[in-house]
Amino acid sequence: MTSRSILAVLGGLSAALLALAAPSTTLAQPYPSRPVRIVVPFNVGNQPDILSRIIAEELSKKYAQPVIVENRTGAGGLIAAQYVKESKPDGYTLFVVDNGITAINPHLYARLPYDPVKDFAPVTEIADSPFFLFVHKSLNASNAKDVIAALKAKPGQYNYGTSGIGSLSHFCTAMFLRLVGAEAEPVHYKSSADMPRGMIADEHHLACAGKISSQQVIDAGKGMRLIVAQEKRTPLAPEVSTLKEETGIAGFEVLARVGMVVPAGTPREVVDQVYRDIRGLFEAPRLKDMLTSQVSFPAIEGPEKYAAVIRAEIEQFGRITKVMGIKPN
Repeated sequence: MTSRSILAVLGGLSAALLALAAPSTTLAQPYPSRPVRIVVPFNVGNQPDILSRIIAEELSKKYAQPVIVENRTGAGGLIAAQYVKESKPDGYTLFVVDNGITAINPHLYARLPYDPVKDFAPVTEIADSPFFLFVHKSLNASNAKDVIAALKAKPGQYNYGTSGIGSLSHFCTAMFLRLVGAEAEPVHYKSSADMPRGMIADEHHLACAGKISSQQVIDAGKGMRLIVAQEKRTPLAPEVSTLKEETGIAGFEVLARVGMVVPAGTPREVVDQVYRDIRGLFEAPRLKDMLTSQVSFPAIEGPEKYAAVIRAEIEQFGRITKVMGIKPN
């Protein structure tokens, strides 16, 4: 090999090494540089699904990138949670969850395929929604005292609907029964959409759910919204009283909490950006009003506060499951 050839080879190697050492422009693209997906473990038309689609539409405009809602339902959120857990932690997979997935499931499954604290990085709480106890018209109840009297007069003769064993609706109604000292048999449905249909079909007598589900029963002429599962009345339905207000019994408080997490290991700068972007969306009066129309209140708390909420609710529902006698499957 001539000296000229050797110099040419060395020159080529030097150029290649310099290219490798240079900062990569393709790996440092601003986020997001391609489509983002929001995984939703709920049925289309469910309240968190509607909320996710509002966020997706607005973020698509902001990012100039498609933000796609991907519904992965089934098994109480386990299917979606495991899918997100195994997704690449790059900020392109966002996961909308409720407190059933983050705080209740850990107490229902002996072998939960995910850890809500270790496998996900909280982004922000998004919205809170009150639950209501609603009753079938056959109970002839116009207030909480009426339904308590009816249940106690015929213990075990009435039943209540849930959207699944260990669901928020299950916890809510079981908590009510325990607080008032009454009995009823659970009827577990496969989804939150099936439960109000069950009351409309005269299959159960009382249930807990959000305003949208209870409104279906009211619109069908099959029941009424009796009390809100809070210590104080909610502006979303100010005409509905509380258990404490009617009977003096305190402690009946169940809130459906919707938030967003991402796979653990997602860069913190991406987590912070998504949080800021979502917070910015709901600072606009139009979106605040839209959220309220979906019977929710904005609760944009950020990563640290949402992480603390998740940990606190895991402990809270752990105590409740023990009182209810629910054992992990």
